[in-house]
Amino acid sequence: MKTAQLVSPTLLARRIMYAFGRTFVFTNNYKHCHTVKCYKTEYRHDWITLRDELQNFLADAGVVGHTVKFTRTSIIVRIPK
Repeated sequence: MKTAQLVSPTLLARRIMYAFGRTFVFTNNYKHCHTVKCYKTEYRHDWITLRDELQNFLADAGVVGHTVKFTRTSIIVRIPK
């Protein structure tokens, strides 16, 4: 019998960003959280959809307390440890 392989929340967020065509995705490890960040391009029509997908996939994966926010130049996912 095979056991299920778990995907970390940071890897899940990175894969979603890659699926939306983001090529520069960064992960940071802080004392109380991990962050996954990608920078905006001139094509901004998909940012709301990307945010919604990130929130839905992380919630479906059981990640509690995550946040997705926009800055002037990027989108950042914060995942508590």
